[in-house]
Amino acid sequence: MGLAVEDVLSERALILGTTGEGSLLSTHERQVFTAAVLEAVHGELPVMAGVGAVDTRAVCAQVAELDAFELAGYLVGAAAVLPEAFR
Repeated sequence: MGLAVEDVLSERALILGTTGEGSLLSTHERQVFTAAVLEAVHGELPVMAGVGAVDTRAVCAQVAELDAFELAGYLVGAAAVLPEAFR
């Protein structure tokens, strides 16, 4: 990454935001990315993860997948409605 934690002008980090590419990653990719971020901050910066999906069960599954990591919390996107035309 090239930055030390003390160079980051923030009190916490949010990864896998609910409106970005995080929602398009596979379970494995989310886990690898989360592990890399947590390793980079060495426990010196609280890290939260965004989760979101089309239905509540999928949101809960994402939280369960990330619960193995010591995250500071989650940004949970409400279950969205997927119009019939996009199914």
